[in-house]
Amino acid sequence: MSTEPVREKVSGVLGVGFGLALIAACALALAWSSLRRIDAGELLAADFELGEWPLGFAVEECLALPTGEKVVVLGRGAGGDAPAGELSGAAPAGVPDAAPAAPAERPQQSAGEDGPVERFDWSAIPEGEKGTPPAKLYLVRYPPAAREGVLARQFGRIEWKDAGELEREGGRIPRGGGTIRWGEYDPSFVLERRYHAGTFRDSVRVNLSLPRTCWVAYAVWPERLPGSQQPVERLLAALRPQ
Repeated sequence: MSTEPVREKVSGVLGVGFGLALIAACALALAWSSLRRIDAGELLAADFELGEWPLGFAVEECLALPTGEKVVVLGRGAGGDAPAGELSGAAPAGVPDAAPAAPAERPQQSAGEDGPVERFDWSAIPEGEKGTPPAKLYLVRYPPAAREGVLARQFGRIEWKDAGELEREGGRIPRGGGTIRWGEYDPSFVLERRYHAGTFRDSVRVNLSLPRTCWVAYAVWPERLPGSQQPVERLLAALRPQ
């Protein structure tokens, strides 16, 4: 069976948004061939000194994608808060593609050329408990040839905006950033919120690249739980740079 259609689909997914689109790509890779599973311990040990994962996290899957990325998926198993359909491929991070839920809506009216335009007040969505661990942690090793483009897109110039500037269909906005503690390094991180379908999902991405490798970590929270850098720092403490 030809692998070209699958390769094209994966490449298309990787071109949408930042690296969290790899979640959908993982699902495609799983469907493509069970031979794409690789050993997570061997992959990580080649570039890091491994310790015990905190917060109840453990490796759930490790995949080599046809496009060259290698992805280690960590979560808290049945006792964690990972949302159903995390690897469904329907949308990044398992966010459903439904219309905004009525209870969360607070429409505003603004004048347009064709009369009043209904807008969605994304800032009205309530947040859950702060400081909770993420549902999943994705560690992605990019091919060397992709390094420059990946880091430029994900950690280069950040366009800051307020939730009130988003259209009714939602979108992604950065909510924080700077540097994070990681051994002797202070890598860049970005806290981003994706508004969609009457809810939101936070994620933190961290540049774990070293001179000879290109790694990026993506932590994803359950819906409506605010993300933060502290639990990510705790998780990455088990992945010390060599």
